[in-house]
Amino acid sequence: MEKSDSRPAQGQAMQTVEAPDSRPVTLSWLRDGRIAVFKITGPATRSTVDQWFETVSSVVKSWPPDKLYLAMQDLSDKEVSLTPYASKRAREFEPLVKHLRGRVALVLPNTFANQIFRLFLRTLSWQQSMPTEAFVTYDAALRWLDATLNNQDKPKPTMRYPWRRV
Repeated sequence: MEKSDSRPAQGQAMQTVEAPDSRPVTLSWLRDGRIAVFKITGPATRSTVDQWFETVSSVVKSWPPDKLYLAMQDLSDKEVSLTPYASKRAREFEPLVKHLRGRVALVLPNTFANQIFRLFLRTLSWQQSMPTEAFVTYDAALRWLDATLNNQDKPKPTMRYPWRRV
């Protein structure tokens, strides 16, 4: 959490002021609103995990089923960890995302615990319709999501039947 404290004048109490962008969960958009980026900072307390779940689920619930769902979960803050409670809440997404297709990229620090987390990803039922991959850099995760956008934006080839005369 980003805090700003200034030295008080003699006789005054020290004051701590939270910066306006010090929320533990933020949502931003990339590529003209086609990629949702969720960022978690600070320790994965129950209230942070609940805020994350509510933020992501509100986007998922309002996502049009015919639009490709592309999201990045930026969990690169060293204080963020997969707690049993966070794992339980993540599983609650399974019924919420079953109507979507797309990709989810996770940005994780390269730690032993996150190697274990990568194994957890394989247990998620939505991997068929919405592959979820973990990356150690934001740029690598974004390239993976961009590749999907680039493939979606390419014109579809028309089927030609050379043996048919038109």
